[in-house]
Amino acid sequence: MAQHLICSQYYSYCQETTSVNFKILGESSLFAILQACAASTRKSMAGIDNYAANGFTGFDNLKKKCDELAVFHVSIDKVVQLQKTLQKCRNYIKIDYKTHMSNSSTIADHCSVFGLSDSKDNDWNEECDHTHTDKCEDCCLLDNTLAEIELILKDNDEMTEDIRLRHLTLFNQQRNLLYEWKKTSTKTFCHVFNNCLQNSSTVISILEDVLKRIKFDHPEVETAYIRCDNAGCYHDSETLLAVKALFDSTGIFIRRIDFSEPQTGVNALHIG
Repeated sequence: MAQHLICSQYYSYCQETTSVNFKILGESSLFAILQACAASTRKSMAGIDNYAANGFTGFDNLKKKCDELAVFHVSIDKVVQLQKTLQKCRNYIKIDYKTHMSNSSTIADHCSVFGLSDSKDNDWNEECDHTHTDKCEDCCLLDNTLAEIELILKDNDEMTEDIRLRHLTLFNQQRNLLYEWKKTSTKTFCHVFNNCLQNSSTVISILEDVLKRIKFDHPEVETAYIRCDNAGCYHDSETLLAVKALFDSTGIFIRRIDFSEPQTGVNALHIG
């Protein structure tokens, strides 16, 4: 089932982003690749993508919260339905949502220009050349499900006010985690080497390629902020001294490089 879903997403992505001259891999080739490089479930995202890790936790906690609703005479059918819907919303944000994002979309949740604009700061605000009149069924499903859970908590007569307040506080915390995950979209670059060492030369070559690709896709990007762990190849003097050369070759200036604390994992690359 997972392999069929991956293949379907591949074909959808190719259809949306490639030209007619692009040769799309056949289904048998895709299955052969997936057989050799099987998709695996990432057990922990903490340190790699903290927003996603917190989002997973938020969904898990809300599903547990639905179990607790049965104690307050909410029907089992309703509890199961809410949990299934939450799982569907989680899968949507995890897999499909990022493929729906674009610089120009009539759906507000899918428009990156609208989402990144700050109406209170003119320096960080850009007007869209279109209206946001359409709705996304999957995005609305998340909003409606959370609203339904909140309404159940507010209107349940079996709860005392103290219990209701405690449940609503926890619910709001988990809801915030979900929306923080949803609005934080990341782009992943994969680099394959025949043979290389984990040293500054490798890091510099990867940085150069990533920055060039970002500059090609988004010519307006001029600065980057890098976050990484404490591996020696990242804070080696050769890596730090390459900032000027990287700017000359890519047109993007690395304004700052931050390092996480030892043993706290890998952080995301932030481009600004």
